[in-house]
Amino acid sequence: MPVEFLNSGRILICHVQKMFNGFTKFGLNKESVDVGGLILDDSHACIDSIKDAFTLKIPREIQAYTDILEIFEEDLERQGRGTFFEINAEEASSFLPVPYWTWIENADRVTDILARHRDQEEIKFQWRLLKNIVGDCQCYISGAYIEISPYVNPIQQFGSFDKATHRILMSATTMNDSFFIKGLNIGKSAVKNPLTVKNERWSGEKMILIPYLIHESLGRIAVINQYARPNTSKNFGIVSLVPSFKHSRPYAEQGCTISNHNTIDQEIQELKNGHFEKPLVIANRYDGIDLPDATCRLLILDSKPYSESLSDKYEEQCREESNLTNIKIAQKIEQGLGRSVRGQKDYSVIVIIGGDLVNFIRKPQNEKYFSLQTKRQIQIGYEIAELAKEDVDPETTDMMKIVTDLIRQCITSRDLKWKRFYEERMDEALQTPSVLDITDILEMEKIAEDFNLNGMHSEACNVIQEYVNRGNLPISEYGWYLQMMARFKYVQNKTESNTMQIGAFKKNRQLLKPAEGFTYKKISLINISRVSKIREFIREHGNYEALHAKILDIYASLSFEEIADHFEEAVDNLGTALGFETQRPDKESKEGPDNLWALAENDYLLFECKNEVEDKREEINKSETGQINTSCGWFKNNYSGATFKPVMVINTKNISKQGAFNFEVEILRKSGLKSLRNNFKSFYDALQKYDLDGLTDSLIQEQLLLYKLDNSSIKGKYTDKPYQR
Repeated sequence: MPVEFLNSGRILICHVQKMFNGFTKFGLNKESVDVGGLILDDSHACIDSIKDAFTLKIPREIQAYTDILEIFEEDLERQGRGTFFEINAEEASSFLPVPYWTWIENADRVTDILARHRDQEEIKFQWRLLKNIVGDCQCYISGAYIEISPYVNPIQQFGSFDKATHRILMSATTMNDSFFIKGLNIGKSAVKNPLTVKNERWSGEKMILIPYLIHESLGRIAVINQYARPNTSKNFGIVSLVPSFKHSRPYAEQGCTISNHNTIDQEIQELKNGHFEKPLVIANRYDGIDLPDATCRLLILDSKPYSESLSDKYEEQCREESNLTNIKIAQKIEQGLGRSVRGQKDYSVIVIIGGDLVNFIRKPQNEKYFSLQTKRQIQIGYEIAELAKEDVDPETTDMMKIVTDLIRQCITSRDLKWKRFYEERMDEALQTPSVLDITDILEMEKIAEDFNLNGMHSEACNVIQEYVNRGNLPISEYGWYLQMMARFKYVQNKTESNTMQIGAFKKNRQLLKPAEGFTYKKISLINISRVSKIREFIREHGNYEALHAKILDIYASLSFEEIADHFEEAVDNLGTALGFETQRPDKESKEGPDNLWALAENDYLLFECKNEVEDKREEINKSETGQINTSCGWFKNNYSGATFKPVMVINTKNISKQGAFNFEVEILRKSGLKSLRNNFKSFYDALQKYDLDGLTDSLIQEQLLLYKLDNSSIKGKYTDKPYQR
């Protein structure tokens, strides 16, 4: 440590990781260096870095992974047999939580394993922070690594930060500082009363374009093919932000530069040096990147961002209706939107693509999660789309040229009409403050976790119960808090804890399956016709605009490029939209297939989804055939006497020599899925010609037959027979 800093003679500037790590030069706990004033710049991004300091990631390649997995194998398989198959098959995106009850019981064994491996590079930094609190951590196991992290960051270990006389947390890109409460142990009062620039005006110029709203032909791949091509004549940079490396595949096919952790700084510097030939693609990085001026005049924000850590992914799955979850997503979107405009005179076009992202932004109930500036910029984007559609004939007009002309107005010609239009609209923006306040929720969760850590388990439960008693919680959120109370209660009363966990699981099937006392509930067709259920599905959305947004979301997510959980959710929604009773047994009951549709009385369609398997893979391996065989056996046990067709969603029909199907499985490949989702969308597009009240049974049935969505076609038109090598 510089002597000039220790003697209060000089200011010290360093990366956040220098202070927050297990071997920090600032010292831990009582050995921490006294700091009078401390500034965290880009503080929202710092929260993630600080969380990483407390998060142990054990890669599959080292022995500690195998040793820990062996302890929890039976419990993991009970939490999701299909997902456990995938973990054993080393599928990186598949993961399961270790139930808190078996983690608490085996915490000493895990601590011993970590202690034996504490000198390994992947373990030693976090070990120094977690070694005495392993039992108070959560654990998730994926096909690639094990993640262990505390429920709340024990930030007090970094005394230089926690006890600093003055702490200034700076951020310019997001509106909600509430996560400082749990992430940095900042008091609610400070969060609710930030220091702000009075009468602050908007900064910079952003033309937000949503091509799909101009015309449905302007989808994700069409935009990528048009604007993500190398071009030696460009005098500005093009950058695309994507949520995962999988989403970068179509860009790689166009010849774009795909950055990674080791190359991103150099590649951004290349843009700043004026090398604009190849568009740059950045995966799952929405903050800490500055792309000013010509470095990035065209920013493509591609698909909805999602969390990187397994604990955050689990919370996203379980708390889809929570304000906390949606605020995190909105903040990442806002951080992405802020990358390319870095000053008052800077300007950029931001093209938004990906059905899930477009749908999230368009949902009226999500508007409250964005800052006032961003809301206004999105509204301007809607206005641009409506103006662009005027006097346009989709049969004769080059729709992509409309988008290109709009881009030129902002970037190339610096059109005065556009600039005046933007300024007038933005000057109307900053009038009413946001009313969404989640500080009380996060403070409540923090207080409850602190009580639990201090052995005051009843008090922890009481804090949660008092909040739940206020009511107005979505049923899934009620389940989440019941599970939290069950965890607090476990060390006091295991029976009462299990009863709470049963109640939590009944309210939210994404949560942990209780250790005992749960039985699978079969699905079956109720006494209502399929076409009546389709009409019911339409009416639930109120109008065709909301319905169209939902259909777009399903359509976009039915892609082999989508992550597994989102894809399986889309298959479930597709079945519902087509009038079937549906279920996700592996997710909801922790055993059975990924998806199950009841087509008719005692007639079912069973899906195992392998959409994330790489295209270049030529065979279905032994593990995958074994998984669907197990799911078929599960079906036979639970649906005795019923007929079913098992379908594997994978882009090859060749079975390896080591594998074999024990049932008459068929394969849904990319071509079949494309045909199915196109027919599904065309079916709903056709219904929009009619008044909602005029949709008769005969009309809907006629359209189902026309678009090959009748039961017979669903079962036979889109799949292929497998080939045994």
